[in-house]
Amino acid sequence: MRSMRVLFCIAVMVFAAGQLSAGIGPKHWFVSSTGVDPDCTLDKPCNAWQTAVTLASTGDEITALNSGDFGDIDMEAGHAVLIDAGGSDAGVLAGTVVIHIADNESAILRGLDLNGSSLPGTSVGITFSKGNNLVIEDCEIQNYGKRGISIESATTVANVFIGNTTVSGQANNGIVVVPPVSTKNSVVLDRVRLVGNGNAGIGVNPRSIVEIRDSVISNNFAQGVLTAGAPVSILNTTVSGNAIGLDANGGVIRISNVSVWGNTTGLAVASGGIINSFGNNQLTGNTTAGPSPTSIPLQ
Repeated sequence: MRSMRVLFCIAVMVFAAGQLSAGIGPKHWFVSSTGVDPDCTLDKPCNAWQTAVTLASTGDEITALNSGDFGDIDMEAGHAVLIDAGGSDAGVLAGTVVIHIADNESAILRGLDLNGSSLPGTSVGITFSKGNNLVIEDCEIQNYGKRGISIESATTVANVFIGNTTVSGQANNGIVVVPPVSTKNSVVLDRVRLVGNGNAGIGVNPRSIVEIRDSVISNNFAQGVLTAGAPVSILNTTVSGNAIGLDANGGVIRISNVSVWGNTTGLAVASGGIINSFGNNQLTGNTTAGPSPTSIPLQ
């Protein structure tokens, strides 16, 4: 029996080695500020995200070896990859990211710094226009003219997770969720900071489902959170210093353990919108409190 187990283990190792030698499984590509080679390998890195994206296949990984500006990213079907700053101050300066992948594909952006301060007023930091899943982690998006992140996937059901990310200083909105007709975009924000944007921190449109948790939404020039006909759930979050903290304009906002303070107007409702409270929130220090939320019981 022991010899059979040994033979089985050897067979598995040989099979795995054969897969690697045959190129089966995801590949790893590399960029470097000093890279000049188009191969994008560890020994011969390239100097642009897009060069590596073009070489990569769905499921591959691209990592920055050092800090630098590695240019625009245009990720299309068949090239849905993980792009990782590798712990460096790496990203896209004076550029944008567009994710337009196949309906069954997923992409990950990790650790990127994006800055659109030198771009036109119509610029968007990250546009998710097609694909099944997008993950944005540990990123910083700032100073774009139109939006920091635009979630508008034309895939019938698309999912987005944004974690530990700062979206600040856009001339207009921080994040906008605006799915096309006949689609649904589900979005989770976890430990996200929406700060100092020129309009809303986040704007949510019909056909969206949004959950915000453990986040900070502060000092946006219009609404902290605006929903126009879609449900938004907010948990363990601070909403402060905005012109309007929470604005349910035809949509539903549900809040639990949320602190709404220091806004010009704390709460606003219009066009049949409603704000539901589980009774464990703080609404204080706003110039105008706004209408009282509708209480719903904790289960």
